[in-house]
Amino acid sequence: MSADSIAVVIPAHDEERLLPAALAALARAARHPGLAAVRVLTVVVADACRDRTEAVARDAGALVVRTDCRNPGRARAAGVRHSLERSFARPSTLWIATTDADSVVPSGWLAHQLAHAREGWQAVVGTVTLPLSSPLAAPHLALYEKTRPPKGIPWLHPHVHGANLGFAADAYLDAGGFPPLTAGEDRALVHALERCGHRVLRTAACPVQTSPRLRPRAHGGFGHYLSAMARASGQPHDSSPVPGMGDPYELGASTGAGDEGAYRARPRSRSTATTPSADGEAHALKDGTAELIACASTDDPYATVEARNPNGGEGRFTGKAGFSDEHGFSPADASEHRPRRDLGEDVPQGW
Repeated sequence: MSADSIAVVIPAHDEERLLPAALAALARAARHPGLAAVRVLTVVVADACRDRTEAVARDAGALVVRTDCRNPGRARAAGVRHSLERSFARPSTLWIATTDADSVVPSGWLAHQLAHAREGWQAVVGTVTLPLSSPLAAPHLALYEKTRPPKGIPWLHPHVHGANLGFAADAYLDAGGFPPLTAGEDRALVHALERCGHRVLRTAACPVQTSPRLRPRAHGGFGHYLSAMARASGQPHDSSPVPGMGDPYELGASTGAGDEGAYRARPRSRSTATTPSADGEAHALKDGTAELIACASTDDPYATVEARNPNGGEGRFTGKAGFSDEHGFSPADASEHRPRRDLGEDVPQGW
């Protein structure tokens, strides 16, 4: 690929505190000598912001897209769409990089992605690290790199992060772009790129440092993983309910696993199986739904499911997911024991 322009897309929701460091790191990366004669455009998607996120982004020289979609997948897609419109570059010559407002990229990050783009790679999927000062840094490293081979052997890691991702604009368009998911939109895009036959490089050569906060803006992503790891490792963590119960950036839909198609989950309440309506009456919860977005595979043992809550308030839903191969056999069919596992997820409205 002969890229003459790079657009960096950053979705942000009330990130006035951490966004300055993210933008300062990007400015350093844009000055790398490996980017001579390459135009770099930074687009911040201020999604449902109630603080000074927009002002912080504009003061740093970034373009700002204002949205109120309250959905990371839609926010990233809006940023890419704006990049395509404002870069004045053909999709065949535009490289798009994405990171997060709570992440700090290394100075060689954009040059690293561009070098691989010029080698013919159409997507670069990177890794993340935590600050060494975080008590979660060591347990994260041990768990995160458990599949890493001995030194000297390339690690084709299984991770996907919107905080460290890059792709050719024409390949992105061919794959259908970021889906409107409340979580896992980055993983779903990479799955789509691979299904379309685009060259996807998984590399740990240029990791991005991301925030170790345990109460992140989007539910079901990296922060959710950190919270679970903090509990497992005995590290201090805040297990209190997340504020802003109706804010999808703080709660959002949970992800699970399922087979091809969609399944319906019978609602189950915490203390009551009803939800108030406009007439003041209490009514039974409607069924939630979940739709498979991307299947698990031997190469990538994760599935992405989008869950939806049709009610006007919160509800607790229990879903069952099964896996089978191309012949219809499930893993349990090959064993003497046939355990069943219920997946119980809180699925609030929005994300």
